[in-house]
Amino acid sequence: AEDDYYMNLDEPYRAANRPLADVTELRLVRGVTAEIYERLAPFVVVLPVTTAVNVNTAPLEVLMSLGPGIDRGTAEILAGARDVQPFQTVDAFTGFPMLVGRPLLGDGLSTRSDWFALRMQAEAGASILSARALLARSGPEQVQIVARTQGFFDVD
Repeated sequence: AEDDYYMNLDEPYRAANRPLADVTELRLVRGVTAEIYERLAPFVVVLPVTTAVNVNTAPLEVLMSLGPGIDRGTAEILAGARDVQPFQTVDAFTGFPMLVGRPLLGDGLSTRSDWFALRMQAEAGASILSARALLARSGPEQVQIVARTQGFFDVD
């Protein structure tokens, strides 16, 4: 049924009905306007596996999405606390005095990251080389490149 909507657009396409391969695909989802995409894109990521949110590095907006009990003021206090002393465990985070008794996500939280985005840009004369890489930690001292893109752009 959803194909009817997408096939009747000015530039028609079929619904993918699969996990996203890149964050930019959000722009193809019905109801996601350019404004919504611009606000959402800095806070979402597309990875090949389900991944927990690292409460020690999550931006304020992501902390606020962890439950209705976390408003901006609470998120700012949590961020300030983790800057002084990172949360060693998820229980330490959920047991933070301001969070006790507030509804939070039950699963999907962590105090470490195994996925990293690397963005690079180099300028040489009238050209710019831009590259991105998705890195995954596969062991204590092992990191592998999962995906990468690059491109040359002329500077006007």
